[in-house]
Amino acid sequence: MWNHNPLALDSTGTYTALCEIPEGIYNPPFDLAGKTVLDVGATNGEVAYWFIQVHHAEKVICIESDQVALELLYKNKALMNIAIIAEPFQIEHLRNNKYDFIKCDVEGSEMILLKFV
Repeated sequence: MWNHNPLALDSTGTYTALCEIPEGIYNPPFDLAGKTVLDVGATNGEVAYWFIQVHHAEKVICIESDQVALELLYKNKALMNIAIIAEPFQIEHLRNNKYDFIKCDVEGSEMILLKFV
């Protein structure tokens, strides 16, 4: 069980926190303790917070380009060890950093991952 209460969320973040996370949609296939996670389409940081609080990821790097979501993501940054990249997802994000796990939930951006493999 996890508690998302301290997070500032909009309707998208609230839906994810109340529906998608409890259903296990973002369950990692292995232990994330001490790992670095890339959260593409981080919205308000609700999944990043879950990776840190429940799965004990050491750090989450959040990529988000929506200005409304970014406003809340920056506010929520004080609650967790995240880095924020405020731009659309690009293949360079994969080439320039090393991640142990990638969560990608941005319509159309998933195809970038296939080009990298």
